[in-house]
Amino acid sequence: MTHQDDEFDMLLRHHRTLTPEQHDLLVRRAVERAKAYRAEAIRSLFRRLFGWIRRRAAVARLQALDGRTLKDIGINRCEIEAIVRDPERPPREPLPGLASVTALNPARPPASRGTRADASNGAPHGRVGRAA
Repeated sequence: MTHQDDEFDMLLRHHRTLTPEQHDLLVRRAVERAKAYRAEAIRSLFRRLFGWIRRRAAVARLQALDGRTLKDIGINRCEIEAIVRDPERPPREPLPGLASVTALNPARPPASRGTRADASNGAPHGRVGRAA
């Protein structure tokens, strides 16, 4: 806190007993402070707006890349927004239980040669309904 801030706070606390000169000083300092806050708010707004515009452009450029190029640079398409938002953050580790979940639900083995599986119930072609 500067000397001016201390003096302003003192004037503000004792505003009922101020002389006309002190009152004018209080009003001038209040106006100066308000202008400074307004200017900083406007600068902050424009910094945030231009940052958002730059991030949107970066996301659009990365989204325009094909899957192979993204894989070459080590980015999954679903990670683009997070990487653009915080490039210093390391990629997330897989969830600890994810490997066990995928082990419990392996991909269905391909149908044996000569039969076609019905897409609706997995029964061989020609059978409809329950398996016998």
